[in-house]
Amino acid sequence: MIPSAYKKFIDEIIYLTDNNKMKWTKTIEDEMFIYKSNEVTLTVIYYTDMDAETSYYSFIYSVPRKNIKDGFRISHYDSDYDIMEKLYSAASRSAQDIQDKLSSLLDNIKTETIFSKIKEGEARTAILQNEEKINVGFIRIEDDYVVYYTGKGLREIFKPNMNEGEKKNAEKLKKWTEKKLIKEKYIERRKISEFIDII
Repeated sequence: MIPSAYKKFIDEIIYLTDNNKMKWTKTIEDEMFIYKSNEVTLTVIYYTDMDAETSYYSFIYSVPRKNIKDGFRISHYDSDYDIMEKLYSAASRSAQDIQDKLSSLLDNIKTETIFSKIKEGEARTAILQNEEKINVGFIRIEDDYVVYYTGKGLREIFKPNMNEGEKKNAEKLKKWTEKKLIKEKYIERRKISEFIDII
């Protein structure tokens, strides 16, 4: 059983770890994780006694400067084994930066999905992270950026059935440099991560 002095403490540690308020680190032992502050070291360990066919979680609390060391061990026969399992899992995720890695993976998947929907020369509607919808005419992809005609650029340069005045203006704009078109908001360059969908 988790000693009464530790019950609330362990619940708080799990909460703080799950909410990125505490950062655990890996050790040379695969199944041991440590949290260190200026004063305190916390250690959580998982191991199995093969002879007894029993698995355990150990928790160690130590304050080296004050020569304090305490802790306890829970076996899978104890009713609060699952609480220690939650602590160990939270510490493991923290030490391995799992949340950041999953977030990065999702960003990569989303970016790859957006990449697959971008076709140079096509006019589409893009949805941005703030859920704003914008008209885009894709020009090219540059590393992590998309260069595209804006709604303004599409209307004034590529509008179908233009009158004579509009045609003259479109021809004039086509002679501008890309730099000038960007300055005047006919073209934009935006990170692919800013798009959440292309429809």
